[in-house]
Order: sequence, then structure tokens, then C-alpha cells
Amino acid sequence: MRRLLVALVFALLAITSAVPADDYISSPSRVPLFSGYRTPVIEPGGKGTLNFTVENRYEEPLYNVVITLEIYRYATMDTETDIQDVENRPVFENGELVINATYDTIGVNGRVVFSVLIRVPSGAPDGVYFVRTAIEFTHNGTRHFMCSPGFFPREVWAEATADFALNLTLLSDYLGREVEGIVPDTSFSVKSGPNYLIFAAIVGITVFMAVYWLYREYRGVEVTRLDEEYYRLKGKYRELERELRRKIRKGET
Repeated sequence: MRRLLVALVFALLAITSAVPADDYISSPSRVPLFSGYRTPVIEPGGKGTLNFTVENRYEEPLYNVVITLEIYRYATMDTETDIQDVENRPVFENGELVINATYDTIGVNGRVVFSVLIRVPSGAPDGVYFVRTAIEFTHNGTRHFMCSPGFFPREVWAEATADFALNLTLLSDYLGREVEGIVPDTSFSVKSGPNYLIFAAIVGITVFMAVYWLYREYRGVEVTRLDEEYYRLKGKYRELERELRRKIRKGET
């Protein structure tokens, strides 16, 4: 589980220096910014809301914007598997693993909030559920598609990000359609006992660090106060991880 989270952090870092600066649509400083994540921790039989903000950073409006989320992976500290192998798996408010939201227009520097309800059936296993993301939009009369690393097998993603250079052509060939940018994955947690809050906190901090570094590189500016928060949370991550492992050894979780 930890390896998967660390891989996500470095995968997001890999994309920041990979796209030529003169490629307007695919430039990391222009790709729509996904931020402000609120990832729920939900008890089996309950429900929670996942939301985040999407910002248009181009100098022109975006039209017919479609944002897609798909629950695709399940993991614990010890195992991970495809969501199709999980019984009593969570679903979105439409009863499916995939959900879309459409926005007519996102203006220049405009933002929209994507918010979706997640339903967790009784008997859903505790753990983290990973959600891959895609965005499609029309810009200056041309349709564009971008997606998160969760759409690709690890070996394909590793090859496409070798030497910290993002190969969008390779990713496009794999999907069978043109990929013009990368956006973040996200996640939510299911817990049936209070000690799983520690696990959820670890995941939340890890996601924060990944999104923070992505934000920092995209902005290309010094973010001193965020730097301090990053290192504070990094220390908290280590502390929480040690506590969770101690409880696991004692059989408390």
C-alpha cells in the first residue's frame, strides 16, 4: 500500500518537467488545475461526499467540459487489487463505479466544484479506494482529453515517465486516443473501526503532499508557508505510520 502511495507522489512529480513549455495545451502551467480535495472516510453502510475544484488556466474559455471519475483500485497496508475483485464495493450516487459531470463553460481563471456522493454498502471491506480522473473539453474549437495515471498499468506508466520525462505519445498509443495532459488521481477510505482513522490520515496526508508538489511546480513560485506545512505533515505521516504499525502488531485494528 505504501509503495502505491509513494509511486503516486513521484508519478505526479514526473510530469512537471516533461512537457515542452511552448506546447500551450499540454504545458503543466496551463493544464486545468485540480485542487481543494476533500476525500471522505466512510463507514460501511454509510455515505460520504468527495469533492474538489477544477480551475481553467488557459487564456481562453473551455466549453462542453466533461469530468469523469471512476473507482478502479482497492488497497490496504498489505494488499491491493482491481475493484472488480472486491465484493460489496462502494459506488457513486448513480449506483455505478463511473460518473460524469458536464459544465457548459469554464471561463478564463474560472473554477467549478465537482462534488459527488459515494455510497458504501454494508460489508464493504476497510481500506482505500482509488479514483481515476479524466477531463475532456473544447478549446478554440478543438476537443482535448486529459486523464490521471490510474488509466495506465504500472509498466506503461513507468515507461512513459522514464528519466522523469512524460511521453504523451506512448500513453496515447496505449489508450487508443490522444492524451494531451495528466491530472491527479484521488481516493477515499472506508473504515469500520476508530483505529482506521489513523490509516485514513496517512492517506490524506500523502494525497496532500502529492497535490502540493504538483501545485508548486505548476505555479513555478516559492510557497514558503506551504513548504512549512509540507514538512510538518511529512513528520506527522511518519508518526502516524509508526502508530498504525504498532497497533497492527498488537492486533488492535
